[in-house]
Amino acid sequence: MQLPDSNFYNRVWTRARLNSSLYRWQKDPAAWQPFWELFAPTYLKICRALMPANRQMVAEWQKDGLVPRSGCVLDIGCGPGTYTLPLAEAAGEVVAVDTSAQMLCVLDEEARRLGLENIRTLQADWSELAVEREYDLVFAANSPAIHNLETLLKMNAASRGGCILICYAGGMSPSLRSLLWERVMGEKMQGNSFDIAYPFNILYREGFFPHLSFREQQYNYTEKAAVVLENYRAYFKIFGCSGPSVDRILEQAVREKSVNGTVAEQVAYKLAVMYWDAVPARGREPVACRLPGR
Repeated sequence: MQLPDSNFYNRVWTRARLNSSLYRWQKDPAAWQPFWELFAPTYLKICRALMPANRQMVAEWQKDGLVPRSGCVLDIGCGPGTYTLPLAEAAGEVVAVDTSAQMLCVLDEEARRLGLENIRTLQADWSELAVEREYDLVFAANSPAIHNLETLLKMNAASRGGCILICYAGGMSPSLRSLLWERVMGEKMQGNSFDIAYPFNILYREGFFPHLSFREQQYNYTEKAAVVLENYRAYFKIFGCSGPSVDRILEQAVREKSVNGTVAEQVAYKLAVMYWDAVPARGREPVACRLPGR
């Protein structure tokens, strides 16, 4: 019996994405951008909470020879620097790419606070960005930018060394977002389009031999209830849900979760960490592209 080819797994991945709650209910894709701009300061709190665990991961990668001390790393969908910052502490330079100007602004400020001067930010959409093999490591973690065969294999086209992709493996612990989704949308949040199974099988069928490991991760952070409420108002606008009735649901749930005007969140999940050599074992040559401004 012959194994399915990479196009089969790409179709399954695409189907999972289209059937996920986030995509199926999405009414205004453009509304993601103002949400990320608004959410950036809160996201930085999550980034800081994860920093010790992520520094440990980067140290392990460096020990294994994946993060070159004098090399250049490309971080796709960097956000406020969840991995960019620990990577910059270990590598010669990090180019951090994100579509959100505010995420990059927050990242620049945090880098200055930590005394890091080797991060170059670039506001761009990964699917539209031209690249060539100029990075020693290409990295992405739980990024919507990597969502199909094309965007995954493009990581190889940018790397002259290796690639690391972090995805989820299984579900997450219940969170305020899942509670709000059920109350506002009337159903439980569904979808596994960020699962490691899709990119792993595509890479294997394309001739790569990715190394795969799993690890538990969790974070705790607090945010002002008023900020949480504002964030979720922007979030549910993406799915066409706004107005007095939605506000009442959000206000009640946030009030239930808040203590002295502050909401505390504890989130736990399992990560899948996958790395591979950018040149496939079968010797198939990638298409060379060009990164603007280089």
